[in-house]
Amino acid sequence: MHDRLSGVIVTTPQAVALMDAMKSLSFMRAVKLPVLGIVENMSGYVCPCCGEISNVFSTGGGEEMARREGVPFLGALPVDTELVSLLDAAEVAPREDSPLREAESRGFRLAERYQETPSGKLFEKVLDTLLGTLLATERRISSSNSRSATAS
Repeated sequence: MHDRLSGVIVTTPQAVALMDAMKSLSFMRAVKLPVLGIVENMSGYVCPCCGEISNVFSTGGGEEMARREGVPFLGALPVDTELVSLLDAAEVAPREDSPLREAESRGFRLAERYQETPSGKLFEKVLDTLLGTLLATERRISSSNSRSATAS
């Protein structure tokens, strides 16, 4: 089972958060858990009126950490009030009289609406990068396991 586990580190760009993220990275390396990459969360702010992303916080810390540590940088996601509004309006759990598939349908509608937000488009890029990294990691693990089996 362990060879199927991996992790993603999510940090904010501030120095204190980056120190915590480094501890997480060190732990994952110590237990030989593959690191799929780093995401920088709260990297800027999406204006609710025009959708422009402003850097009201520091930015780039997660990307710099990824570069320095040789870990894939998956992307940066800003604070997006539109996402907060979508989540606040969504129903978290199905009603007792509601079949599960109706709840799943609501979840898919939420995901579709999120894709239209400024951060949704950025998240799609993060997800694409993550999936590529996951495939590369899976191939590397399979190749390593094959070599180990052949050497035995």
